[in-house]
Amino acid sequence: KTTDGGQTWVLLNHPATDKFLYSVNPIDENLVYCVGWFETILKSTNGGIDWQVIRNGTFGQGASYWASFFLNAHLGWIAGSSQKILKTTNGGVTIDSIHAFIGNIRDIYFKDALTGILCGEGGTLWKSTNGGLNWYEPNIQLHGNLYNFTELSVVNDSLIWIIGNINPVYRSDDFGENWDSIGYVSGSNQTYTVHFSSALTGYCGGSFGRMSKTTDGGFTWLEENT
Repeated sequence: KTTDGGQTWVLLNHPATDKFLYSVNPIDENLVYCVGWFETILKSTNGGIDWQVIRNGTFGQGASYWASFFLNAHLGWIAGSSQKILKTTNGGVTIDSIHAFIGNIRDIYFKDALTGILCGEGGTLWKSTNGGLNWYEPNIQLHGNLYNFTELSVVNDSLIWIIGNINPVYRSDDFGENWDSIGYVSGSNQTYTVHFSSALTGYCGGSFGRMSKTTDGGFTWLEENT
């Protein structure tokens, strides 16, 4: 945890130290959710000092969670392997399991209680308009390429970018209903993370220590000196 903008970091104690932890969701300075491998779901209500176990499965058993998104303190979605999406409406006191045969999910985002989108391995890209109960494939042309999409970047709850594992860039202007192939990131052979700070400026990071930046909404990318 950092309290000085990332200058210094303090290692936190928690009950899942043998797990890979993949998604951290801070709701405010006190309430934080964290998910990871092998049925790991943790919650802190005091800024990470103490952690409540919602789930903490046996190492090597059960589903692994890579993606989570909490709209507020109570409503959240968690996803990963095992062809299912978890949803809670009461901060993890109870969790509903929604079966979704759509591959391993890497990231998920909801702009409100009903409308959300997720991405994942093997060309996985799906959208829901009923709070995650049902999912459908939006209009995107992958031309037979089963890209691994590891992260969504959302600006103003309308613009969304994803980048595949061999670096094609896709953008949606209508919160994931329709997608255009707009560019390509050169340099690394796999992009793992993408984040846009505005409609024009974005960054992505990938293999071999490569980081790239765009200032035209994702159409062209220049490698950063890192």
